[in-house]
Amino acid sequence: MIRPDAWHLRVDWDTDGDRLSIKRVRGLLERAGHNVKRWQCKRSPSRKGWHLRVELRKEPRPMEVVALQLLLGSDPLREASNMRRAKGLRRAPAFWRARWNVLYQRGRS
Repeated sequence: MIRPDAWHLRVDWDTDGDRLSIKRVRGLLERAGHNVKRWQCKRSPSRKGWHLRVELRKEPRPMEVVALQLLLGSDPLREASNMRRAKGLRRAPAFWRARWNVLYQRGRS
């Protein structure tokens, strides 16, 4: 079992139509220079979309994580927030450095 903090990419697809096949995910990531080590895809807590977690063979930097998540079709609003947080990681308190790239367990209010 992989510790939750070992996952590097977290993709949030809001609808069934947004979801990519794992073959497509692997192909896009390989084209971007990354290889998938492990992956897990589950229904989101809202039951309307999906959460994909991907562990890569080499760890990308935070801004690359955001770019790869966008490449895989993750929610653009989520990734815009992640980009803002990733830019400020060096100055952020430890709590936020550990939580800048989360998959929320509840939908937006």
